[in-house]
Amino acid sequence: MTKQKPQHRTVRGQLLLLNNQTQSTDQIKQTIQNTATLSKLPPNTWHTSPNRSFSFNDTQDTFSIDRIEISKQETANKTRTEVEKQVVDLARTLKVSFSQTTLSSQSDPIVTPNWLVGSSPHVDATGGPGGRPVAPDSASLQSGSEVAPWHFTLPPALTKTPPEQRGAGVDVFILDTAPKQTDIDDAYQRWHATNPLLASLLQPGGPLQLHTLPVVEDHLDQDVDYELPDHPYKMPDHGLFVAGIIHTIAPKAILHLVRVLNDYGIGSYESILRGLQFVHQNVSGAKVLVNASLCFDLAQPDAAWLKHWSNFDPFWQGWHPDEIKHMAQPLDRTCQMLHRNGQHIVAAAGNDREGLNSQLPPARFPAACPNVLGVGALRRDNTPASYSNVSDLPRGDGLATFGGHSNATTDMTNATDGMLGVYIGTYPDGGDNTSGWARWAGTSFATPIITGALAVLVADGYSVANATQQLRNSAPGGGKQTVLGEVFPVKQGEPWS
Repeated sequence: MTKQKPQHRTVRGQLLLLNNQTQSTDQIKQTIQNTATLSKLPPNTWHTSPNRSFSFNDTQDTFSIDRIEISKQETANKTRTEVEKQVVDLARTLKVSFSQTTLSSQSDPIVTPNWLVGSSPHVDATGGPGGRPVAPDSASLQSGSEVAPWHFTLPPALTKTPPEQRGAGVDVFILDTAPKQTDIDDAYQRWHATNPLLASLLQPGGPLQLHTLPVVEDHLDQDVDYELPDHPYKMPDHGLFVAGIIHTIAPKAILHLVRVLNDYGIGSYESILRGLQFVHQNVSGAKVLVNASLCFDLAQPDAAWLKHWSNFDPFWQGWHPDEIKHMAQPLDRTCQMLHRNGQHIVAAAGNDREGLNSQLPPARFPAACPNVLGVGALRRDNTPASYSNVSDLPRGDGLATFGGHSNATTDMTNATDGMLGVYIGTYPDGGDNTSGWARWAGTSFATPIITGALAVLVADGYSVANATQQLRNSAPGGGKQTVLGEVFPVKQGEPWS
């Protein structure tokens, strides 16, 4: 079935409710039913479903997430824009209603639209990476030095452990797209003799483990049946490409590829939260990293940017940063909980900058969350990539590193200076894949460089906080700042100079 192009920002007719569990479900439902917005609707136009509820808890916090749905009968004859407005208005109305009916703002439930999520957002829903994947220039696959074209040369401070032992004992969870296991098996048979990185990553019993969550699969299939409007091509290899970057840097790390985005690179607030719940419930300890090369289509809570962005996307006119922060709280609290329990998240800043000249978009969520390390993208010469957002929010908290070079006029990755990685599908231009390689560009691919480097240091005994500081100090002569954030210098396919 052909995917729709979502000229909107939310899953049709769906909201998420965070309940601090200080109120009963019945109390919350009654409050919802009594809101001005819903009281005008026919009976049974909204519902919650028990199997759509999931929870988070640790010694400091407990909360559950429920999906609220406006019935398909109610939304069937309305445009997507009308349904989105209804959902957003309902979320805003419920915020006021809950504040009036609960004893303390500390215990107020939080309601937010079920925002769309993608490999990087853009005006009118999600946009995609900084450039489309392309077949590598054949000459660039020939090693002209002692460094293989796909290898990364790290700063000397990170090279104390032998390359083949780096990342030992670290679990890395990659929330992303994922190919089918049969496609991975076929690719291994086709290219393992000629593509060393693919052979090492995809070998039977190797470091890569695929995870699909049944409730997420159902949600992606039934509710998130969309493609990226500016990138209408399948990209199940996006997560595989990310995994290959991490594996190159930290080959002994165990990689868990968790499918939370559909094959076109789109998921939802719910699919990401469920992916984070999977991490939270399945691992513990200090040697766990989460790579999130994705962004929410919820605007950044920055007043100056909101004013600027509203000129391009009138939807955001009249929004206040505090209102956006409120709707980001389910994500923020989930990230806080993982952080407390030793599960640290590294996230892509976003690729919104192309065509904005000197305007620097701030980091998207989840990179903008306080306990998440945001990553911006640089070109090979460590100058800012033309597509990259600022690495984190507030500015300066994140890192920036190589993310590949794209050609702005063609929306294609540069076939020589893009990031080189594992790619097993056909290219977006329809070209046949004869090598198992592609070059790609985006903050999506700068992010796993930082994740892999952290895995190296965490495996060597550093805490994540100390490891992050090591990355900040790794540039020769100390830290180096760009407008996107502090530089973590690496070279791909080149020796250190």
